[in-house]
Amino acid sequence: TKSAQFPFHSWLPETMESPTPVSALMHAGIINAGGALVIRFAPLLVRVPEALLVLVVIGTLTACLGMISMWAQVKIKRTLAWSTVSQMGFMMVQCGLGAFAVALLHIVGHGCYKAWSFLRSGTLPPAATSPVPASPGRLLLFALIGTLLAIPTLAMATILTGYHPPNSPGELALAAVVALSVGQLWVVVRGHEAVTWRAGFTQTLLALGMTALVPLLAFELYHVANLYLAPVLGPSPTPTGLLDWVTAIVPLVAFCLLIVFHSLLPVIMQTAIGRSVYIHALHGFYYGAIADRLVAGVWGQTQPRTREVKHA
Repeated sequence: TKSAQFPFHSWLPETMESPTPVSALMHAGIINAGGALVIRFAPLLVRVPEALLVLVVIGTLTACLGMISMWAQVKIKRTLAWSTVSQMGFMMVQCGLGAFAVALLHIVGHGCYKAWSFLRSGTLPPAATSPVPASPGRLLLFALIGTLLAIPTLAMATILTGYHPPNSPGELALAAVVALSVGQLWVVVRGHEAVTWRAGFTQTLLALGMTALVPLLAFELYHVANLYLAPVLGPSPTPTGLLDWVTAIVPLVAFCLLIVFHSLLPVIMQTAIGRSVYIHALHGFYYGAIADRLVAGVWGQTQPRTREVKHA
């Protein structure tokens, strides 16, 4: 509940009426309390594969719901709020994959980034450049190219950093998520139509540079985080059972479907079903109203006291 996990996530987007510095403090600190508690119980959770599967399923649902709702928002603070919901879901996925040190690293990085984002949310946006819209096929093609090119870089990063994902299904799935992230970097850099040949060549070099740098940096940070938390978490078994492999596959399938859905959004939004989904996503699929009804049904709905005001 504290980490805004499905289905108890709706309280977070509903707090955007608070002052922006309060939002920055909440998204950089308070929201991380649940994740810190789960990480502290890592030596116990890692011995129960069913618990890890529950964390992954709930985290995957939260991440996907938060991402789809974020794409539909039109206000910057609500966009950042749904982004936090999605990020907290991914943090719980990392815990479910057994990568508790990586989850703590994600908490620290996300807290700094989200506090900075909220504190600068009132600045003027940059001038719109209106890039040429890309077709879904082009977006998927560059996502596939970036993901495939990241695989040899990940293998090299394993040798250089000492972080060995093949040791467990969870860490292997995390490496696959890094590869998918590199594919999305290619979509951002090369997904749109280049205006000139020189611009396209420069963007390709930039994408190749990030393909070489991002996996190396990610694995080095993961390795350092594991070394830092090793004295705290202590020795723990490496999950390698059949249920652990199922746990590793669930988020990968969901994230691949999310990438395909995002690439097809321009086509989907031209249909009546797509526009209907947009309206529902704009309101977070109404889980806040459903949660309010459940709370009112359990504890009863209390009416606020009214005071009669007398005018002289």
